[in-house]
Amino acid sequence: MAVAQALEEQDKSSRRSARRGKNAEGGVFYGSQSQMSQKKLMETIIRLCAETSSHSLLSLMALIGEESASVVQRLRTSIGRLIWKRNQLSRCQVSSLWTDQPLWDMLQKEPIYRLAKEEEQESHSDLDEVQMKECIRLVKYIQGLHQTELQLRAMILKCINDRSLMVTACAADEKIGTLESFDSNDFDDPTSIEWSKSGHEYIGKEVFRPAVQPSDGITQCRWFEVSEFVESVEAEDVLDKNERSDLKLSNPPLKAERRMRFRAQPITEDGYEDYGKYITLTEAQVAAGLEAAKLRRKAVSSNETTRHPFTGSLGTKVKMRDETEEFQCFVVGYDTILKNGAKMQMVMLLHDSSAKEAFWVTLSTDEDGCLQCYLMKDGNKVTYQIEQADYDAESDAYKMCKSVVDYLERIKDSSLFMEPVDPVALNIPSYFDIVKRPMDISTLALNLEKGVYSKIPPKSAGRTPAARMLNGPFKEDAMRIFDNAILFNPPDDFVHDAAQNSKRLLLKKIEQLTSEGNATSTKTERLTSIYVDEDSDVDMYEYESEIEDEDYSSGKRKAVKRKRKKKTKDEFSTKMMEGPLRLHSALSESNGLRSPLSDLPVLLNPSSFSVPHGKWSCRLIGVDKEDAKSDPTNKRTYEELADIVELQRQALQEESNNLRRSNRSNDLEDGANRKSGKKVRKNGEKLGIEYFPTHMCYDENIPITNRVELESFFEHQHESVYAKLYQKYSKKLSSKFSLGVYEKNSFPPYLGRLVPTGGPTASDSTWEIREDYVVAAVRWVLRGLIGSGHLAALEPLSLDAPLSSGVIMANDIYYFNPTLKPFDQLELRRKKKDAEGGGDSSEEEIELSEYEKLRKDRVARNQERLKMLGLA
Repeated sequence: MAVAQALEEQDKSSRRSARRGKNAEGGVFYGSQSQMSQKKLMETIIRLCAETSSHSLLSLMALIGEESASVVQRLRTSIGRLIWKRNQLSRCQVSSLWTDQPLWDMLQKEPIYRLAKEEEQESHSDLDEVQMKECIRLVKYIQGLHQTELQLRAMILKCINDRSLMVTACAADEKIGTLESFDSNDFDDPTSIEWSKSGHEYIGKEVFRPAVQPSDGITQCRWFEVSEFVESVEAEDVLDKNERSDLKLSNPPLKAERRMRFRAQPITEDGYEDYGKYITLTEAQVAAGLEAAKLRRKAVSSNETTRHPFTGSLGTKVKMRDETEEFQCFVVGYDTILKNGAKMQMVMLLHDSSAKEAFWVTLSTDEDGCLQCYLMKDGNKVTYQIEQADYDAESDAYKMCKSVVDYLERIKDSSLFMEPVDPVALNIPSYFDIVKRPMDISTLALNLEKGVYSKIPPKSAGRTPAARMLNGPFKEDAMRIFDNAILFNPPDDFVHDAAQNSKRLLLKKIEQLTSEGNATSTKTERLTSIYVDEDSDVDMYEYESEIEDEDYSSGKRKAVKRKRKKKTKDEFSTKMMEGPLRLHSALSESNGLRSPLSDLPVLLNPSSFSVPHGKWSCRLIGVDKEDAKSDPTNKRTYEELADIVELQRQALQEESNNLRRSNRSNDLEDGANRKSGKKVRKNGEKLGIEYFPTHMCYDENIPITNRVELESFFEHQHESVYAKLYQKYSKKLSSKFSLGVYEKNSFPPYLGRLVPTGGPTASDSTWEIREDYVVAAVRWVLRGLIGSGHLAALEPLSLDAPLSSGVIMANDIYYFNPTLKPFDQLELRRKKKDAEGGGDSSEEEIELSEYEKLRKDRVARNQERLKMLGLA
């Protein structure tokens, strides 16, 4: 606090006193409130971080002691400039890895919770055998809850910390026409500059950024290669003694009349440089572009990681084939597990010809990328090819492809491509010399009917078998119809033009059906997010204007009454900083998750959830065996579950009906059978499936006939079994090092399940949980992150108003790194002299010039009023 006061005294002595007007952005207040200029605020931040090891934004706010209502926003702006535009400050983003990794390693070996020492000794225990089993069962379940919560902590922190590629790439951009970009005028004619092609470490580096500053949110990022640069022109020292800053740095920035600039040329998709289209960048812009390039490469590599090929495919058929036999199976479950750091994709298959139990197989791919697995046959390990075959006339895959064929037959100029090309009749003898693989609409339809496209490649785009089949060999042949016409006919030919137009319509139709098929199968995998578009420049704290006029310095929110004014768009460097996140805007039971939490990779449709490998299996049962549901020992429990499942099923069916096209409405009966777990054989005999546990963790003998019922069973077990067991036995349990203890005898809400998708880290997992449980689970995890210090609560998360309370912010750490080489700083004083032809007003006075005019007008009006009252 003393440092801030000393700087404020220096600030007052070096400039004229001024009162802050309503529309002023900087200046000094009369009275009890004071506000430093942006320049002095940045100097204060550097001094504070240099004197101590590190600071968070909240600790800086407390030390500086500004009474401005927008202190958080001003600090974000100052810190953003220091990091991205000046390179004078370093940031360490908060991460759960610091604290959670040791706990995670411990959980892999044993539970944190355990029976108290006196309870472990059975001879001294007051628990009978049944109670001991219940305690052991509870301990194992809490171990799984701890693992899930640790992974969710990492995922939620990642969503809060992440910024879009566009924001990162433009973090050092300067507003055109402002003083900070004054020297850009020197580069209006780049040919007048003597550029060097060597002599700087950035030469030859690739950056990822837009060609121009994004002002409309439409500009896209692309790759550039830095090819030339020009050195800075150092400015003369024109400041007098009183105007110089007393901030002493071991590596001070160069005061430049013209800062260093770089020229970069775009790189096309084929890797070649697009000569002649240079962009000019500052040193800070190149550094931001390099950071965006790292994120871009990481995103591309993560996208190349394939998700489970049977996600959303429960109930579909696959063909198992080796050299001697071939048979069909139902897909009744899938899972992904991590074993020794390696990802293993599993699928549970149920033979269609018998009532035997299902079996799990581990998936792999051959050299062509086709799925395969290993089975034991006559004591030998045999490789079986797995073909996803879903092409019968009643399947969604067939109907989607058939709708594309029907669409092609109706489009304009379809007659040109309806039948095979006859080179003799058309007098084009060289046709087959140019077109090696002819195709037409009638042949495409015939191949579809014959099942030529029934084999669904595992790497086809889409989350469902139908969507993947639509984007497999069928799409390749459909596009080949028009590609052949484009290849053979010259650009000025009407057939060439018709083929281009038809191909465009085809791709649009397939994209539409793919999205529709994905939405029909899984309600959503990733909730709508402003970050779905990697080039979005929308601020993740877009609702910040609602809270920027509130005071959090005392721990309670105090709204400041003022007229609502039009929000000014933040600089990209400001957007890169953490900011207040109001939970009632990001968490809503009606609207689900919103930015930034909408980036959580969550799967909400239980009919597409995975089945825990090694814990559950499946078998075929006849209709007569379903009478087991009426067993009086489990009738009551089953009826409770049945009511829950029926409500879920109706909601899912209603949503499915809204998403399906009218041309698929006749499939409702078959869809209902699939939802209920019924399988229909060709001879009309109806069979059901039954999931059952493979271990003794579950005492209830309840027939579970589909994945929706299985999820309801998990939820019921959590709320009605384990929560009660915890209340009953919590005093009998102890924890190592007091870790993982639920305070005040509380028990977490249902947290769902995390399934690995990309790699060994938590952020590479998919969260499977029904929508009704998402908000409660996220708020539980956020409370834990606040308790561990990873997040700060500007407004507490009240249990009395769980859906309307809470403002949080990440506790990122800022520190002064003396090894950093600061970017050159433009000497604004010299530039202003050049612009105005003299004068000695400082940067702060420039900021106050508009206010001074308003203040003088107001003083003059007051003087006139005093004269009229005879008080002058």
